[in-house]
Amino acid sequence: MAIEPSHPARVIDTQRLGVRGVVIGSLRSAVVQQLGKPARVTRGYDDEMGTGHWEELRYSGLLIEVINPVPGYLKKPLKEPYTSRIVISSKRWHTESGIAVGASIGAVTSKFGPSETTEVTGNVTRMWYSTAGFDGRVVFRFKNGVLAEITVEEDWT
Repeated sequence: MAIEPSHPARVIDTQRLGVRGVVIGSLRSAVVQQLGKPARVTRGYDDEMGTGHWEELRYSGLLIEVINPVPGYLKKPLKEPYTSRIVISSKRWHTESGIAVGASIGAVTSKFGPSETTEVTGNVTRMWYSTAGFDGRVVFRFKNGVLAEITVEEDWT
């Protein structure tokens, strides 16, 4: 495993990372309105990290995780869960900026600049970026130089 030294922070605007209008912070009802009924829903609860009740809304090649944090975690409690993670794993979906599975490393760096950190393990390359608008990260995972997955998520650590 090789990790390149960190570069100065490369911050990506969250609006550029959405999928069909769904961004980190979108309410669950807006997700379903924009994307339709999910093919599968998985539910759980996590009080260790404060995420509370969570749901994974699964579409073909797309996962949207919505959470409703435990009482007292947020200054102003929400009436419904909001999007905390988006994972794109199919060419069918793309970010608002036009990046999709199948893109090259060059296409991603051309669009977003050099990553803060790049990790190479065998034929897998991961490029990390920070986000503007929330405490989180974006990870582009490449296999053999081709984009295989995009993850946009809040940082709950």
